[in-house]
Amino acid sequence: MSTSLPIRRVRRDATVELVGAYAPAARRLSLQRPGYPLLGPGEHAVEEGVPWALQDMAPAGFLGQRFARWFPELRLPLDPRRWDAEDVLRAVAERGCDLPGDLVVGEESWRRYEQVFGAGQRPGPARGEARTHYPRLVEDALDPAAGSSVGGDRPSSPCASTTGAG
Repeated sequence: MSTSLPIRRVRRDATVELVGAYAPAARRLSLQRPGYPLLGPGEHAVEEGVPWALQDMAPAGFLGQRFARWFPELRLPLDPRRWDAEDVLRAVAERGCDLPGDLVVGEESWRRYEQVFGAGQRPGPARGEARTHYPRLVEDALDPAAGSSVGGDRPSSPCASTTGAG
């Protein structure tokens, strides 16, 4: 992974600005302008792990499991609760072109962002591809071998029981 990961912010009008960079080895955020959550311009130490905003961007739960399966080249544990700081950074900086929030971290994620959302690009399948694309997504989501179900890992009510005893 790069020695410094650029952090870009996508504005509401779809323009993009470079906010700063994160140096994982030094655990330093260098911010040139406002736009990073709760921190202003300047040098900022990161106590442990990764900056909280990057941690919050990482896919979790059901989506984190799917993310690990969609990108096996990242060698992420299938259970996102087992991801360490390096795993989170790899996910965010290498395949994080469409994660929650307005930040895009790292050059690889930025390249992917430009491919998907740049100049006239539209994410997702074209209208004519929907009939073949959607069933594949449904099959993937319902595949019990993939881990968690779309219904979640635990009952949604304390009264629900898998044993039938209440």
